[in-house]
Amino acid sequence: MSSDQVKGLSSHQKKLFDIVHKYFNDLGPVKNRNANCSNQLYLHIQGGAGSGKTHMLKSIIDLARVKEMGHIVFTAYTGIAASLLGGTTLISTFSIPTFDEKKGPVLISKLSDTKLVEMTEFIKAKELCAVVIDEVSTVTPLCLAFVDSRLKQAMKNERPFGGVAIILVGDFTQLPPVGTKLYEGALETALRKERSSSNTEQMHGRKKGNMSSKEAKCLVNQDHGVELFNKFLLIQLKGQQRSKNDPVQTALVKKMTEEKSLQMSDIKKLKTLSKIDIENDEEWRSAPILVTSNRERIALTAQSAPMFAELKNQHVIRWPLKRKKWSNKPHLDLFPEVEDDPALWGYFVRGAPGYITHNINPTIKMSNGTPVQFNSLFYNNKKQQQDLEDKIKSTPLGEVITMSTPP
Repeated sequence: MSSDQVKGLSSHQKKLFDIVHKYFNDLGPVKNRNANCSNQLYLHIQGGAGSGKTHMLKSIIDLARVKEMGHIVFTAYTGIAASLLGGTTLISTFSIPTFDEKKGPVLISKLSDTKLVEMTEFIKAKELCAVVIDEVSTVTPLCLAFVDSRLKQAMKNERPFGGVAIILVGDFTQLPPVGTKLYEGALETALRKERSSSNTEQMHGRKKGNMSSKEAKCLVNQDHGVELFNKFLLIQLKGQQRSKNDPVQTALVKKMTEEKSLQMSDIKKLKTLSKIDIENDEEWRSAPILVTSNRERIALTAQSAPMFAELKNQHVIRWPLKRKKWSNKPHLDLFPEVEDDPALWGYFVRGAPGYITHNINPTIKMSNGTPVQFNSLFYNNKKQQQDLEDKIKSTPLGEVITMSTPP
């Protein structure tokens, strides 16, 4: 970052920047690491929407590049959150298996030699200087324990997280994990220790003292993840950076962050997007739209596809989706009325933005939520390809072409 950019940081952002800067100085650049560096970084960045979390991450990236610190791994529990950072999911990055924390301690097995090589190459272990875990509100204590185990094995270092700096980022008022929240786990552990009158605490029906040394090393419960979480220094980013010049928007964001209900009077303060707005700024045509259900998303896709196709001089190509398990299928007499429902069709426009909706290959960042741009279709056979090419030749640009079967 330039000196002007640093001056523009808030007091909380400046404190955070100084902590990372000192750590990078202690660690040294990737080509000249300080082998005696004992100052491991455990950083927890909290803040509501628009508080400057993403801006700070970009600042840390810039600083790491300038100081030649090496590689930073960006990851998150969900595919969408990971893709926004250009990263991959925690599950795929660190080969975390599915587990049920309600059943008690979880066995963490070491990766096979093949899996270990794949992971160390993917995270660029020899150049690794930090791991960023975004949307930390979705991460459980056990998941954090798995990350710790994997990094210890990859880095061949028994320090927490293999001696690698860990930066947790998120907002605990947002989406929770499927399981125990990190801060809830910390509270539960603290209360349990306070109430415990002896060291004979039961672990899933067995005393710790009765477990073999090998078993004790492999079995991990949420307490281990909580102990790791307690190591982190919390930096709370306050204030609204994204809309600081818009007091109305700032007030709305603050109200939602505090989990207060929005009233119609609040909604009416927001400006309605007009045709003039779109004409003055073409980016509105492809701006993300927040919806509350798949039904709205599908309807908007059907409406926006022809608009995008007309704007880009392309065709809209659609095909009937597979309907093998169509529950409550309408009577044949009513079928023509629902046949054109957009929920029953797939759509394609060359050049249109989209998202992958399932994990294809997370290793190469093709996971659920990854943004993509539609480029081409693959055909089932030459006849299907020829039929579509004939329709394209005879159909004006901007109009819809219907395929009889999915590509």
